[in-house]
Amino acid sequence: MRRARSSLAFALALAGCKLTEVVIAPGERTLVVQAVIDRSQPTQFAVVEYSTIGDSTINGGGARIPGGRPGFPVTGAVVSVEHLEGACPGRQEALTEVLPTGTNLTPTGRYAGMLTCLAPGEKLGLRVTTRAGEIVTGETVLAAASAISVRAGGVAARFARDTVRFNRDSDTMRVAIDPLVGRGMQIEVRRAEDHDHIALIFINDSLGAAFPGNLVNPFGNDVGETTFRAGAYYVMTVAMADSNYYHYASTFSDPVTGRGFLNHLKGGLGVFGSIETTQYVIRVSSTVNDPKEGVYRLTGLLGGVNLDLSLESYLDDLSGNGFSAFARGTWTNGATPTLPVQVNVSGDGTFGFTPGVTANDPNAFVFMFDVIRTTNPTFRHYVLRGIRSTDGSPFSVDVTGTTQNGQSAVRGTALGVQVSGPRQ
Repeated sequence: MRRARSSLAFALALAGCKLTEVVIAPGERTLVVQAVIDRSQPTQFAVVEYSTIGDSTINGGGARIPGGRPGFPVTGAVVSVEHLEGACPGRQEALTEVLPTGTNLTPTGRYAGMLTCLAPGEKLGLRVTTRAGEIVTGETVLAAASAISVRAGGVAARFARDTVRFNRDSDTMRVAIDPLVGRGMQIEVRRAEDHDHIALIFINDSLGAAFPGNLVNPFGNDVGETTFRAGAYYVMTVAMADSNYYHYASTFSDPVTGRGFLNHLKGGLGVFGSIETTQYVIRVSSTVNDPKEGVYRLTGLLGGVNLDLSLESYLDDLSGNGFSAFARGTWTNGATPTLPVQVNVSGDGTFGFTPGVTANDPNAFVFMFDVIRTTNPTFRHYVLRGIRSTDGSPFSVDVTGTTQNGQSAVRGTALGVQVSGPRQ
């Protein structure tokens, strides 16, 4: 989670005064446990690690915890979950250690397994015992929502995973939870094709929020970053959270004093909490104003497959010549034997500077999108390059496709034409 939101501010009261250097001794190593029960998922897990104490030998880690590789993972722990109250009192279940795979012998610090009887309001107890005899315990009451409302432009999502059409020029996204059990609400919005691209994280205890379509993230770059890019798919996760998780996600510790973080574990730090998550797909569009915006159609024979792909393109308000587009239609999978696939994804591109085509023409473009499937080939990365015509005539588009390892999978040429736009 996020634990790096603090800063130290120093001020000089008098000109010429000297700063005194203070050495802060490393703290004691502390057992850290992070386990959040999600009733929406079939498998539950916990991350068990030791805190960083100023040891410069730490390696690994990363920003995604739980789920990332801890810097000081704990191996050989016993992680058990007991049903204290509810439908299955007295039931004991275990999360078993996830062992490293391949040549990497570093412990994962992850413990996973399936838990049963996860009914709303069920009270669970967690107990973690390490080989060194350290014990961490905690309790949670399983959170749940009785109803979730997601609306954009007056139209409500009909069910989980429903696609919500969102015009960033005119609509406001409104999310509300009617709680059954729980304390707060968390909303995360990520790009559908790249879950590491976080557009929005929001948590509060009012159980309702509204986000305008033109919302700007001020920390993106010099002019900010568009939160909802027209021409892009997003996955929005709405979570009902218990008190433990809400306090864990909404508080943080000062790195010097250690104050501020609300900890509900005994014997260690971290969280044993619960959430119930529901996901929705957001399809963002906007008003078409620029001649480069609109729908393009790509056709041709590539890798033995007859292509017929439409690109619904929108310029980004804050990134100059950057644009995003929905890519939908019949495409090649770049494999042998060659079989066409149906794609419906989004990607990003740029007008004006296209290596390999031209560096000066404002109508030159490069556009990239990924095709991810559950069957082989599971991943392909495609790059389209060309120079759009300004009179509606067809133009040539260079197509390259690569594997996840960057190896060439397909290369050829398609024919592009702009079929709609602000002047068509």
